[in-house]
Amino acid sequence: MPVELHPDVLAVQRVARLDTRIDEAIATIRALEDGIRVAVERVKAGRAERERLDEEIAAVRAEEEVKEQRIASYARKRDRTRDLIDTGRAPDFLVAQRQLQQCSDIVDETELELLELMEQREALEAERGRVQDQLAIDEGRWKAARTRRDAERPPLEAEVRTLRPAREGAWAELPADLHGAYESLRRKEQPVLVTLRDGVCSHCHISARAQTVIEVTQQKAAHRCRGCSAFILDAVETELPEDDDGDGEG
Repeated sequence: MPVELHPDVLAVQRVARLDTRIDEAIATIRALEDGIRVAVERVKAGRAERERLDEEIAAVRAEEEVKEQRIASYARKRDRTRDLIDTGRAPDFLVAQRQLQQCSDIVDETELELLELMEQREALEAERGRVQDQLAIDEGRWKAARTRRDAERPPLEAEVRTLRPAREGAWAELPADLHGAYESLRRKEQPVLVTLRDGVCSHCHISARAQTVIEVTQQKAAHRCRGCSAFILDAVETELPEDDDGDGEG
């Protein structure tokens, strides 16, 4: 028959179990809300990036229009000048030739600039497509996170409301002289209960005194680890395998 826990240790265990359940429920609620916050930030960032790209694309398109108008204007001048030269109506042939060359050079140069702008715009539009695809994914994750939160949070909150009165009752049953030690462990986010394995604390790995191990094993007294100050729940010994004489005889 296993030895029943010391009453003080049993009282600590009751409070600790309730605190663990409450902590887990609250942590889950926070994780659900954090999931929504992360999703919202990603959606905001995606929308801002899409807006930035839209502005850049619009600016490039406006520049393209300016280049196209410049090309059209100089192309008309080039064609009129060529017509004057071809029909012999140019007032000054050499001046007309220079003007024709200048207009042709400007058209060629501007067409190259226009091609560069078109390539830049196409790259921006491709990037915008990638951003839009990711944004659609992030918006879906945001919606899923809200749906999950709306489904899971109410029962978790109900569980916490139910557990808190039980925790208050268990706390009232915990000896008052143990309250400070318990609260100190909680503040430090350390384990409240530990087990001695072969006389060594399962948390801080500090060895306990032999008398402590005996009293914990027999549950004659409540003890705290001299290393981490946690309450000692139990003491267990590692079972060694039975010796094998190896003589092969049955």
